[in-house]
Amino acid sequence: MKIVLLCAKAEDSILSTLKDNFKDAEIAILNLVENPDLSILKGCDVALNLIGGKVPDAAALSEIDSQLGIESNLAEISLNTVAVFEIVELLDKVAQAVKEYPPKLMLNAAYPIDMITLYLHKAHNINSYGISLKANTLLADFLSAVGEKKIKGIKYKAAGRLGNAWIVEVTDSKGRDLYPQARESVADISLDLKRQALTMDSLRSLKFYGYYHSANAPNESIGSACVSTICSIFGKEKSCVYLGTVNNGILQDYDTLALVEIPFICSNGKLKAEKVALPLPCALALNDYISTLSVAVSALQKKSLAIFKRAVKLDPYLASILSLAELEGYARNLVSTYNLEKAFAKEIL
Repeated sequence: MKIVLLCAKAEDSILSTLKDNFKDAEIAILNLVENPDLSILKGCDVALNLIGGKVPDAAALSEIDSQLGIESNLAEISLNTVAVFEIVELLDKVAQAVKEYPPKLMLNAAYPIDMITLYLHKAHNINSYGISLKANTLLADFLSAVGEKKIKGIKYKAAGRLGNAWIVEVTDSKGRDLYPQARESVADISLDLKRQALTMDSLRSLKFYGYYHSANAPNESIGSACVSTICSIFGKEKSCVYLGTVNNGILQDYDTLALVEIPFICSNGKLKAEKVALPLPCALALNDYISTLSVAVSALQKKSLAIFKRAVKLDPYLASILSLAELEGYARNLVSTYNLEKAFAKEIL
């Protein structure tokens, strides 16, 4: 197996983790900043994209937060878009590299994984997959939260978006549905909270929607998640792996180009998406985010201030609190605070 790390800086920790777990593999690094030799990708089985953005410092928005009575760190899509604008040219280089030397499989593992995966598809028609950092912790988190013992043989299926996938079914080794008892366990939990907080609270979502999601499950380390994903996909035995991918009709309530997290049956380097029926309340709970993500990626693709402002106005957190005039001002504040003027050079600011 040949694994190539696409990066813009040293990735010693992940490199070490991969070498420890794939001792017989050829592992190479392609630094796309230092005049790269793209031929390193020749014969590549897995291209692991580690080029990601930096989480914007929300403290820089403390003044406008105070004026508007908001917490900018909760404006996930708006801040993620700011982060990707800083690396969009590097992502274009990633696309150029994998088009010239196509790998068998491309995985994205850097923040924000969903936005990067969708950008590569919409801007460059690159079919890649986003690593799920919660898939391997979701079941244990669910069992602990609802007071279930770690029973052997439990099976579950989930779907949604990266970072917020809903368990749509969960059974024990005898096929017994574990949801009825789980729902009983949250019967006395208060629902006195805002809508946006509800969709980010797994236990309260279980009470309100009847299903549990991964928002509160701990993130697996990137290195560990990459190892488990590659092992599953290239293992000889059939297994299930969760990945972020363009929908392509798998989840019926979302557009074809929506970025979703779904299960795949895999072995020997081959992936087959599983059909999943996402309950309508769960689909609707995520629809604002999934739709706005697509708008944000269009802003990145077209370098459009008008579309960027539209994405900010649709941001699920901000849209639930601010007026249209406040949203317009907030979007312009983001542009000036994070020096995005250069990204919108063709438009009047």
